[in-house]
Amino acid sequence: IKFQYCMNFVDDLIVFSKSLEEHIIHLKEVIKRLSDHNLTVNPSKVKFAYKEVSFLGHKISKNQIKIDPERTVAIREFEPPKNVKQVSRFIGMVSYFSKYIKDYAKIASPLNELRKKKVKFNWTVECNDSFVKLKSCISNPPVLRIADFNKPFILMCDASEIGLGSTLLQEFNGDRLPIAYYSKKFTDAEKCMSVYEKEALSVILSMEKFHSYLEIQPFLLITDNSALSWVLGHFRKLGRLGRWVERILSLPFRVQHVKGSDNKVADCLSRMHEIVLDEANNKNKISTDNSNKKNKQYKKHRCVNKKVVKDDKIDVIQLNVIKDFPLAFTKIVQHQKNDVEIQDIVKSIERKENSDKFYLNKGVLMFRISDRNKGKIYLPKMLIEMIFNYYHSSVLGGHPGIKRTIAKVTEHFYRPNLVNEIKNKIKNCALCKMSKPAQRIYEGQLIATHAKQALERIYIDIFGSLVRTKDGYNNILIVVDDMTRYCWLIPLRNCKSISVIRKLEEIVFNNFSTCQVLVSDNGSCFKSEEFKQFCFKYGIEHHKLVPYKPSGNRSERYLRNLKSMLQAFYHDKQDMWNKDLNYLQMSLNTALNESINSTPFKLMFNHSPNHALSNLWRINDLIDNKVTPQEISIKIKNAIKNVKKSVEHNRGRVRYSEEKVKHPFKLGSKVFLKTHFLSNKANKFQNKLGLRYTGIYSVIYFLNPVVVLIQKIGEPHIVKRAHISQLKPA
Repeated sequence: IKFQYCMNFVDDLIVFSKSLEEHIIHLKEVIKRLSDHNLTVNPSKVKFAYKEVSFLGHKISKNQIKIDPERTVAIREFEPPKNVKQVSRFIGMVSYFSKYIKDYAKIASPLNELRKKKVKFNWTVECNDSFVKLKSCISNPPVLRIADFNKPFILMCDASEIGLGSTLLQEFNGDRLPIAYYSKKFTDAEKCMSVYEKEALSVILSMEKFHSYLEIQPFLLITDNSALSWVLGHFRKLGRLGRWVERILSLPFRVQHVKGSDNKVADCLSRMHEIVLDEANNKNKISTDNSNKKNKQYKKHRCVNKKVVKDDKIDVIQLNVIKDFPLAFTKIVQHQKNDVEIQDIVKSIERKENSDKFYLNKGVLMFRISDRNKGKIYLPKMLIEMIFNYYHSSVLGGHPGIKRTIAKVTEHFYRPNLVNEIKNKIKNCALCKMSKPAQRIYEGQLIATHAKQALERIYIDIFGSLVRTKDGYNNILIVVDDMTRYCWLIPLRNCKSISVIRKLEEIVFNNFSTCQVLVSDNGSCFKSEEFKQFCFKYGIEHHKLVPYKPSGNRSERYLRNLKSMLQAFYHDKQDMWNKDLNYLQMSLNTALNESINSTPFKLMFNHSPNHALSNLWRINDLIDNKVTPQEISIKIKNAIKNVKKSVEHNRGRVRYSEEKVKHPFKLGSKVFLKTHFLSNKANKFQNKLGLRYTGIYSVIYFLNPVVVLIQKIGEPHIVKRAHISQLKPA
């Protein structure tokens, strides 16, 4: 009856007939023969009288054989990418089969455009059409092939944080082409497993998925996890993981390790659930933002010049405990046997040709400098990375410094040049550099510019927020003239750009003059479009300071003095601080400024100010304050000279010593940038536990000797301005 109305593949049977009546007769005959040979069938797996059945990855019906949709469900359910990284993953997977996709470059062109530098991610109709067409190409012939059971199968597996992916392939004319795809999202319990447990689970589930293909003959299992390759050969020592591997070994196969870049299809399928997860997170974030909107409104005035900065995604391997070091489950003797260098020393010991420094202890090669010293294990070269990670990068290691790590390693192990190798690895440890404070901060040379006339350059800043007064004020706008050091203290009801602009016009510009240059920090009110238009209207050149480097703003000193004054007079009545603000302004402007060796008021107006006591006693009439134009000119020149002397004096301070001025940063230097995170209770983030530095960046331009433009490596669209004191060599 075989090939007449019945066919089998191992233990799978299919019975086919032209009519229902004929089919019943055929079934009776097949069941009778099974019974005669004491063979049974599983009722839950039997299907009777179907017009279409799935058999060995095919949908078989009348006069038709087509691909079983189950083979490509992972591709069909692949969601459109939401960012450039996800687009790159998808293109990487599809390009694996590009040779068999007609007009591949033309079809993929819209998606490749999104991957270009400085191109904003915008998912257009053309991109979606390209995405859908490429999915169709790899899930249909000629890319997707019908399985040839005379050829060996290839199973490529991979696991990510949230899921697994695999593809079943066979070689056709020297190229590996897909037979079926598989992807699965991990459960909450499975997400808590270690990396190696996830890798083993991905192999188990993939083998069970494609069991009917793989049970016939030995197949090739490809994984990009080298430790898993070792685990599959040493499964009897690994508990639950070992029991899983025993299930894996029920099928005949051999393991091959490849680089992650050569396993793009399985890698992409294992991460396809991240797209859905990102969408869910975005929805949750929007929901949380809406629910906290009211809370944010009344706190808004507290964060005028600050913004919550999200930590960059950092691809740093954080190793845990011993289960993350599978090489530790092989005895050290076995590792030494696999090391050619060690075996040469062992043979020389057996021939008694080596020095007494080397000896064998229970088959393990040991080393000691002299008989008085303790012996140390001679470390195989392949274990250097594992030992470093165990004693430095793991939780047990704790990322100690060079001396401590070397002390831990060399207490038990020896190898020529081991100390230098460990030292170099610590120096290149990215997590150490980002989490530890800089041992040396470079200030660079002191660069100071000074105006030559009043209102040539002004500095502005906002002091607040303070307790809101009865008049509704809660901030102070501080304006300082660069040449005369004259300041204006202006109360504000809010920190909006329109309020700052109105006060500058009404109090400074209308009564004195517009300035040529205006210097401010990076507060939101100074970066708005309104403020840009305001500066353009008056022809003002607006300079913004380097973020988080306020020392370049001369109004900062006045802010500190003003704070001391307000604390002295209004510590017990903080809602009345604006009552005598004009007197505090007079106090600052009539005090001797050491840098110009004069009072700001006298240098601005060329006479002494009038105040209550001078009016009552006629002090200014008794003291001749008349100044000639020549004396005014001399005063201004002397003020500029005094400023230059003050700058030279500051250059002699320890902060600007030769040791601090000379820095190692050049064009192309790799650096980390100091972080300034704000705590965020909603996101469970505390700035005290945030990384001190982020990166890695590359120096691409020097704006001046101490200010640089840096570009993030791998994300070229991210360019930042930074002071060299905020940088740390990578």
